[in-house]
Amino acid sequence: MQTIQERIKIHDRHQFEIKHVYPLNSNDGQALRYTVELFLFIPQSLDINPESRRKEEFYRDLQSRLRWQTPVCLLDSLLNAEGSVLVRLRERMSELGRRPDDPEAQERFVDTLKLCCSIVKSALRDEIEFCCDSCLTAERIDRLESNTQTLLARFRELRPLLQEPHLDPRYAEIYDFGDEYISLVAEYYFASLAESLSDTGEISRKLRKAVLRLAAGEAHYRRKRGFASVIAENDSNEAAVYRMRVLKKIMGSILYLRTSRSADGRFAEELLTSLSAGLAMFLALMLSLLGRQLFADVTAWFVAIAVICYIVRDRIKDSCRFRFIGWARKFFFDYTTRISDAHGRRVGTSKELFSFVRESALPAEVAKLRAKSLVVELANAPEENIAYYKKKIVLNAASSPAGGAYTGVVDIVRMNIRHLLDRMDDPVRSLLLPHPGGIRRVNGHCVYHLNLVLRYAAEGRPEEYRKFRLILDQNGIVRIEQ
Repeated sequence: MQTIQERIKIHDRHQFEIKHVYPLNSNDGQALRYTVELFLFIPQSLDINPESRRKEEFYRDLQSRLRWQTPVCLLDSLLNAEGSVLVRLRERMSELGRRPDDPEAQERFVDTLKLCCSIVKSALRDEIEFCCDSCLTAERIDRLESNTQTLLARFRELRPLLQEPHLDPRYAEIYDFGDEYISLVAEYYFASLAESLSDTGEISRKLRKAVLRLAAGEAHYRRKRGFASVIAENDSNEAAVYRMRVLKKIMGSILYLRTSRSADGRFAEELLTSLSAGLAMFLALMLSLLGRQLFADVTAWFVAIAVICYIVRDRIKDSCRFRFIGWARKFFFDYTTRISDAHGRRVGTSKELFSFVRESALPAEVAKLRAKSLVVELANAPEENIAYYKKKIVLNAASSPAGGAYTGVVDIVRMNIRHLLDRMDDPVRSLLLPHPGGIRRVNGHCVYHLNLVLRYAAEGRPEEYRKFRLILDQNGIVRIEQ
């Protein structure tokens, strides 16, 4: 079994994102179990602790999305492999032409189109990233340009299959959504590559010119087709940005998994609540019977005892409920989430737990990775506040509804840190700098360090650990260090 892969990045000023990939490579078809634990070390000065921060607020700041890992495919394979997604798309379109009223044929066409667009995006991204990370040559750029143009041409030559008179025009419109999305993706990645190329040197200028030609060609194509996602220089580009976001959501929907969350241990909680009520009622009745025997002829005393029994019953019920449920919570998570694909087929489940833990309860390896310096230890005396989040996920190996096997599930966890900024000082502090001519005032950047330790466990493999440091100021996230 492969290990969990992870990547952390800044999403925006107030959010960072951790992307986990859980491999689906079970040879015997059995369920796969993964555990991810997050330890966030928060300075005392930020006043984030169990009294000021409830777990419900933590879950509001945590956003988790699950999706299939996009099948890996190179541009060469897309063009030349016999069973490539382009070949399958042509087959689905031909099938739709033969059986236009078949709901399954309609569903397979739409699913395969979405998967095709997602794979093309992934292939272009990987090719461009490889070009950026390696030594670029004219030959490599020529091959990239040729493969991309051939790919786009083969995709676009399929459109006439949907223009038959007996087919619903909406399918040609859905196809155009995919065409526009691929064009946007190609323009973006080639423009990014052009931006990374130097404008000095004859070879670099020629390479940059060739890449810019591809990007500009896709912008011209969308303008010619009348698509709404054309970017203009002296414009707000509101329509273009909205269109990009919507098309990304439509084409990526084939990969995203549905989740249904519910409180974990709810049945046990209801059972213990009922037992608490029963125990309280039993004790109140016993006390009432005892009072009746002692004061059978005194009506006033009997009324007083009845009132006391009612009060005692109510307090016993609440006290027992609090203690019983607190004890039971040690054996349950906060939430259980049912995971299913876009068509409702079950994929697996996940369980989540959040709490604050004491430094003495940290696993030895986590404490070792945190290893505070003396100045940090004294500044956070008696100890830092440690937020702890745990997720256990169980997955079943599954196949793509569009015909291709998925190799993993991607878990994108986005955490909002806005509430951490409330107690921070101003980001700019004035400092006095002595020099031979007198004193100068210079600015200093006031930042806070939050250490993050991740622990991964996969069935049948040793645990793995990662450490990161979040650098924050009052305006938000400054950077992430590893």
